[in-house]
Formats: sequence, structure tokens, C-alpha cells
Amino acid sequence: MFSFLKPKLEFQDRPNQERLNKIVAKYLVPTLSELGFEWTKEQAFDARTIELIQAEAAVTLLPDQLFVNQYFERNRGGMVDKIVISRDKYEAQLIFHCEWEISYLPYEKWHLKKYSEEPYCCSICVWSDLDESKTIKKFQKKYQGYNAYDLSRFSTEKVMPFFLEQIITNCIPQLQQCNSISDAIVLLE
Repeated sequence: MFSFLKPKLEFQDRPNQERLNKIVAKYLVPTLSELGFEWTKEQAFDARTIELIQAEAAVTLLPDQLFVNQYFERNRGGMVDKIVISRDKYEAQLIFHCEWEISYLPYEKWHLKKYSEEPYCCSICVWSDLDESKTIKKFQKKYQGYNAYDLSRFSTEKVMPFFLEQIITNCIPQLQQCNSISDAIVLLE
């Protein structure tokens, strides 16, 4: 293939985890930090946790396939907005998708009081760009492979600004619909 036809893949000489961290730091962190989000990089599980997961897993998972995805999080007066960048665990390609969720800090106590049981998780609402039924209609699927953003096939300079635009125009407004637990309960009904 002619070199001028190949997409520009930034940080291509790095492993996928490190490459995605550098790409996120370059394209997403500056803008999302201005909007009050704090970035937490992808983290590997410790050896003991990996051992426990492998003992319980139905399939063999290698240690480099077990990690906590990177995310952006901000607190808005008790409501916590979180945007998760989920990297595919297989190293052949660098693909990722996005999830965004709302948590409420006193939710666990509220749930326990209302339903007499602890919640499965403290997220009130969770959306994913993989879930067509829950994703907002305006969320576009440009620069994606089968179902996720593909930084192996498409130019980083095209994918990441487009992805940031999707976050700013679709995810954040959806998160901001919830300013209180009452707003979140309306979303659940």
C-alpha cells in the first residue's frame, strides 16, 4: 500500500495500553479537565486480584487482559459523572468504546432504605455507545470497526476529535440532565 494512503497512527511503536493513554492525554484530557473532569489512567490489577479472577473465570484470561479501564470523573454536588474509555483486552488491534454513567454519593443508603437491599452497584444510570437501545439517536458511529472506535484502521487525528465531539455534544448533556436524585429517579422510571 502507498504510504500516503495509510492512516496516521500516533504512538504506533507503543503497546496498546500505553498508546491509548498517550492518545487520551493528548486529545481528551485538556478539554475534559476544563469541564471539571479528573482523569484516571488505565490500571492493572495486582497479582492477588489476578489470581482470584483467574481461579473463578470460565475462560483463561492472561494478566495483561485484566485491568481497570481509564475514566474521567467529576462531582457535581453529590452527583458523580463518569465517562469510561473501555479498551478491548486483546492486543491485535487498538479498539475502544465509551460508557457514561451517573452515580449519587448517598445512593447506597437510599437504595437500602427504599428496597431493603444493597444495590448491585452505585451507578444510577449507565449508557454505552454499544447499546443501540439506550444510546441517544444523535450519537454517530463514524470511525468504528464492528462496534467500537478503531485506532488500528482509522487515523488518530480523525477518530479522537470526532470522539471528543460525541462526548461533548451527546454524553455530557445527558449526564447533566441529572442534578439531583429526583432527576435520576425520573430517568429510571
